[in-house]
Amino acid sequence: IHLWDTSHPERPTLLGDLPGDTSTYSPAFSSDGRILATGIEHILLWDVHDPAHPKRIARSLPGDLMAFSPHGPLMATLENNTVRLWDLSQPTDPTELVTLSRKAESQTLVFSPAGRYLVTQGTSLGQVWLWYLKNPRHPTLVDKALSVGDDVEVNAVAFSPDGHIVAVAGSSGVQLWNLTGLADS
Repeated sequence: IHLWDTSHPERPTLLGDLPGDTSTYSPAFSSDGRILATGIEHILLWDVHDPAHPKRIARSLPGDLMAFSPHGPLMATLENNTVRLWDLSQPTDPTELVTLSRKAESQTLVFSPAGRYLVTQGTSLGQVWLWYLKNPRHPTLVDKALSVGDDVEVNAVAFSPDGHIVAVAGSSGVQLWNLTGLADS
């Protein structure tokens, strides 16, 4: 994986490379840009505050998909349809907070812009799970899954910038879910 400075998009500058085999489906940066997560089957955390000299900073974590909360040191990982929440207050020693289990083949992890919600979705059941993260050690499943239809394949999920609407794209089109009125949306 190459790290680039894109402050001048017409001429990006190579800053550094992650050492070793850093294969990944989708790398993710922490909200402060100091940590980069990569991985397939195992997630690696890298200190990239000095992009010319990135350093691996923690043991590998289970998973092959990850997302950072836009606020605070919270990361979600996905492995074998199991979503875990991690506290990265001490990035060299991540703490697993909780495991979220649902009957869905989760393919996406999306935090709301304020970091209060996490959406996981499944391709096989046509459902989107909305988790309230006021206390990340005890997330709450909001009411029930946002159902998009039994035979609908869910392809992508996105929050509006204000976090009040969730767009769910699937084989039947795009559905919009209004979250206005939910606590701390």
